[in-house]
Amino acid sequence: MVWFDGWHEEFDDYSEAVRCFAFGLSSHCRLKVLLKGKMRYRWTVECQKNSQWAEDSTTGLLLFPFWRRTSVAYLANKANLEYTPPAQLRR
Repeated sequence: MVWFDGWHEEFDDYSEAVRCFAFGLSSHCRLKVLLKGKMRYRWTVECQKNSQWAEDSTTGLLLFPFWRRTSVAYLANKANLEYTPPAQLRR
């Protein structure tokens, strides 16, 4: 299982999990985090395709303070790694 903040993905293949981890460290990946007030409740992995950010996979909480104001934060690493995205994220 690979975790980025609150987002997570389960892998059957170890090499796919390692590729996903490396992808998360690369500058081609970022994590979109939605907050209600100060509580993080939804995480979406985004990948860069043709200079645009495309949403891929989302993990979220079922219970959160829905009445609070929504804000968005983007988390990203800037490592210049050579990587091949895992098959689960190459849709």
